[in-house]
Amino acid sequence: VAPGATWMAARAFNSSGVAQNSWLHAALQWMLAPNGNPALAPHVVNNSWGSSNGASTEFQPDVQALLNAGIYPVFSAGNSGPASSTVGSPGSFSISFAVGATTNNDEIASFSSRGPSPWGAIKPDVSAPGNEVRSALPGGAYGNLNGTSMAAPHAAGLAALLIQASPALTSNLNSISDVMKNTAVPLGSPIPNNSYGWGRIDAYSAVLSVAQAGILQGAITD
Repeated sequence: VAPGATWMAARAFNSSGVAQNSWLHAALQWMLAPNGNPALAPHVVNNSWGSSNGASTEFQPDVQALLNAGIYPVFSAGNSGPASSTVGSPGSFSISFAVGATTNNDEIASFSSRGPSPWGAIKPDVSAPGNEVRSALPGGAYGNLNGTSMAAPHAAGLAALLIQASPALTSNLNSISDVMKNTAVPLGSPIPNNSYGWGRIDAYSAVLSVAQAGILQGAITD
């Protein structure tokens, strides 16, 4: 989604896909100052993980710390759908940007977690492709996977594209959310809703809305 971006990762899960809360806290803390250097901190952090307990506030201080450092946090909404009020934590927080999963037909995936959040907020914020998405697998292989873990990176990549097109967005991280919401393809009813959020993200429309583009004028003579 953002081919010009520099990518890094903090390993918070073991080879069995299990993580302790302390490992996740440590990984998020590392993002604030990779290798002890705040200058290396990323603009955007994708989090393809979460707890099915949407009411848990275990990681709320961590998310706030990212925001305080000017880092935009994107979270998977969870894979506990199709029932309502299934959005997971930390995506359930009002300060988190949660992403649901759509199919290639722009339909919400049955597994995609729905809102509202335990605090009454509409969730997810947006949705993105998360069904049969080509993904990395252990051992250096690739394969098609399903999940909001595939959808959230699409939104994180779009956030990176927006920052590249308009670096001033980093001075107000809420503006990144607003752009993605306002340019999304509206799906479901009403808009927003607790299945799609504001709709499926549209990278082209989003970037076009913030790009400092000019107009080329003239006459072709030869």
